[in-house]
Amino acid sequence: MHDIRTIRDNPAAFDAALSRRGIAPVSSEILALDEARRAKILAAETAQAEANKAAKEVGAAKARGDDAEFERLRTLVAETKSQIAALNEEAKAQDTALTDLLMGMSKFAGTGTLAISALPRLSITTSPRSVQGWILRQRRNSLAAALCCCLALLRACTARSRSSCWMYM
Repeated sequence: MHDIRTIRDNPAAFDAALSRRGIAPVSSEILALDEARRAKILAAETAQAEANKAAKEVGAAKARGDDAEFERLRTLVAETKSQIAALNEEAKAQDTALTDLLMGMSKFAGTGTLAISALPRLSITTSPRSVQGWILRQRRNSLAAALCCCLALLRACTARSRSSCWMYM
């Protein structure tokens, strides 16, 4: 996964590094997702601060006996809480999209094909546990990553005889 701070600091260098790998530049898309996510988080935090302030005023209005102000503030707090929940859900969805994009950048080219560099280097001495660990790390990414896992296993099994391959046991 790529570091979003590094991309924010120098998007041109990030795009140049991607182009050396044969991947289309996407820093503008990444930065737009990040900016939208950060805006939602800021809006949710601002709304939370307003709700906290209104909640304190609710108690003060109740103590003064101002029922109209008490009801208005209570309604405001309830509306703000639902707004905060919606903003947090939107921020979470954008965070997931951003994380998926950043996780996939190092493994997949812009067309969705698997980059050769994403395949693990296997030899006759490669431990089945290391291959299994690599597969488990790849499972969460996509169908293309699952296909990559199959290719890696086939490479491992052709490097060994079929009868001794742990995949067939």
